[in-house]
Amino acid sequence: MMKVINIFTLGIGAFSFNEDLKKLEKYSYKLKKKSRGRVASNQGGWQSVGTEEITKETTALILKINEAVQEYSELFKFKRRLKFSNMWININSYKDSNIPHTHPDCLISGVYYIKTSKKCGDIKFKKSSCIGYHLGSETVKEWNSLNSVSWFLPAIENTLYLFPAWVEHLVTPNYSKEDRISLSFNYTES
Repeated sequence: MMKVINIFTLGIGAFSFNEDLKKLEKYSYKLKKKSRGRVASNQGGWQSVGTEEITKETTALILKINEAVQEYSELFKFKRRLKFSNMWININSYKDSNIPHTHPDCLISGVYYIKTSKKCGDIKFKKSSCIGYHLGSETVKEWNSLNSVSWFLPAIENTLYLFPAWVEHLVTPNYSKEDRISLSFNYTES
C-alpha cells in the first residue's frame, strides 16, 4: 500500500467577515479622490500609497485581520508574533489587472475584498518550479494541487485570503463593468 508524503505544501488562509462594505467602499473612493496613487504591480487601475496608518474606517477590519494573521501564522511556527506593516487600497476598473509579484521583506500578505462582481478578476498563485516544462493539458486529465502550475481563488466580497509573502501571485483582468475594490496588506516580524 502506498503512503503519500506531502512536501512543500502551500496553504492559503481563507476567512469570511461581515464588515460594512459600503463604508469601506466610500472610504476607498475618498482616498482615490485625494491622491493620484502609485504604480506598483497594478496595470491600470488605482492603488493607494502604502501606509502604516490605521484610520477610523479601517480599525475594526484591521483588528479582525490581525487575529486571522496570528491564527494563520501559527502554521509556520514563527518564533515571534507578527506585526502589521502596511496596507493599501486597490481599485481595478475594466481590464485592469496586477502583474506577477511577491512582497519582499514581509512574511504574510493578504487581500480583503470590499467590492466584487462576476468576471471582476481572480487572484492567481503561481508555483515556483519547472513543472510547467513537463506537464500540459495533453498530459494531465484533471488539474489538482500536485500537478498544477497555478491556482485561482475567486474575488468574493467580505473574504480575506492570507498567504506567504514569498509566493508569486497576480490578479487577472477585471472583465466586468464595475470596479473591483480590495485592501491589501503585509505583516512582518515584530
